[in-house]
Amino acid sequence: MQRKETLFEYLYHSLREEIISGRIPFGSTLPSIMRLSELYHVGVRTVRDVMVRLKQEGYIKTEERKPMIVIYRQDQRKQKSAAIRYIVENQHSLRDVYATMTLIMPRILSFSVQVCSDYALHRLEEKVKEASAKNAAFRWKTNLKFFYALLDQTHNMFFRDLFSSLELYARPTFFFQEKQFSNLQNSFQFQNILWVQEAMYSRQLTESMNRLTRMYAAVQKTVELQIQELCRQSPHIKQTEKPFLWHSDRGRDHLHVQITRDLIDKIGTGKLAVGTRLPSEAELASQYRVSVATIRKALASLNELGYAKTQNVKGTTVCMQDGDIAAKCMQIKVYREDTLRYLSGLQLMILLMKPAASSAFPFISAKALLQLQCDLQDKNRIPLDCLTALVRRYVPSKTLQTLMTELGKILCWGYYYSFYLQKQHGSTILNRKSMEAVKYLMEGNQEAFSRQLCICYAHILDVVRSNMIDLKLFEASYMITPKEPFL
Repeated sequence: MQRKETLFEYLYHSLREEIISGRIPFGSTLPSIMRLSELYHVGVRTVRDVMVRLKQEGYIKTEERKPMIVIYRQDQRKQKSAAIRYIVENQHSLRDVYATMTLIMPRILSFSVQVCSDYALHRLEEKVKEASAKNAAFRWKTNLKFFYALLDQTHNMFFRDLFSSLELYARPTFFFQEKQFSNLQNSFQFQNILWVQEAMYSRQLTESMNRLTRMYAAVQKTVELQIQELCRQSPHIKQTEKPFLWHSDRGRDHLHVQITRDLIDKIGTGKLAVGTRLPSEAELASQYRVSVATIRKALASLNELGYAKTQNVKGTTVCMQDGDIAAKCMQIKVYREDTLRYLSGLQLMILLMKPAASSAFPFISAKALLQLQCDLQDKNRIPLDCLTALVRRYVPSKTLQTLMTELGKILCWGYYYSFYLQKQHGSTILNRKSMEAVKYLMEGNQEAFSRQLCICYAHILDVVRSNMIDLKLFEASYMITPKEPFL
């Protein structure tokens, strides 16, 4: 059980970092409290508390019925010196982050184009064209705003946060000033951002991915040249790597939530059989190394969700959620949001899996394949879980490994399998699809293996989304399953 940052800490650190790094410069206005609440998926009260803290520390100015304004202005020389130190110290992680963005962002952004409405896409196109006559720095910021707005159109609860986290770590505003933009265009066959976006406006998804990939590859190469130059100029600065971090479960990583999720996982996959009794509260507290009070919270959630029934003296009996209880749960805000996070995580996993599996494939050893075959003989093991763990273990990028690990924490297998109460795991459609991926892996067919893993996660998204819509969680319909060319 882990303790992670609260939603207050998350929003505070995100906004503070954007202000200090110059992403939100002196004199800029912040979005409204309601808009910040929507963008960061936090409560209005949390936003207000963060604004009070930022005001007290001298970062912003607030007046009633007026926009919040950034008043923090760092000395330019100190700001540049701090940026150089950060880049040289974290050069290896920065390279990895830029390489990961080249792999995943063209897919995520192009998928966002696919689900964006015609009206919204046209409005975004107009704003970008209005900025085309401005200087390079202004155009770059407009381009970032365009990307953020696209990501928001998807309703996915992770896209914006993931992109923001990568951008904050990568510090692109330092790298891309006027002269660097000319290097970007002249040295690496990259025309301009408008050229990239033309394919997006016309919804040419394959071409959009190709052009975005060329843009990100050019950015990656330009950054590499500048890192090399900064290291040459600053040999006295030692590397003290600060790894890229991303938390998929901010605000929902309380201990009792983690325990509830783990128990649902065990119930849904059959490790805890329906009708059996759970260990006592004291035994569970010892097992999870938490207090009895925390266990009681977890058991209360299990009861509310319909996965358990607690009776005085008799203890807690394992149940399987029925339709009536599931429908009632969807009327409770926290469970609605949890379900949408689950669906959002599936959608993101589909988009990440192909680059992750493709990059991991050459590194999967013969010994690892033998171990996989042994694992698959265990009837309690889930084939797709085994395959995902294999990819995660061998993916060479630490950044992409972090993203896969964090997504894995919220993609509870038991939740999917709970829809198949009368079926054995081996007979499910998902397992048949997963074993097809195993076949491609053993044959050495990298393309088919990567694609089949995406198809497996797409199947889960289709099944769970359909069930949630039946339970009147109509927001689930926004979670479109990525199809070709994203598989």
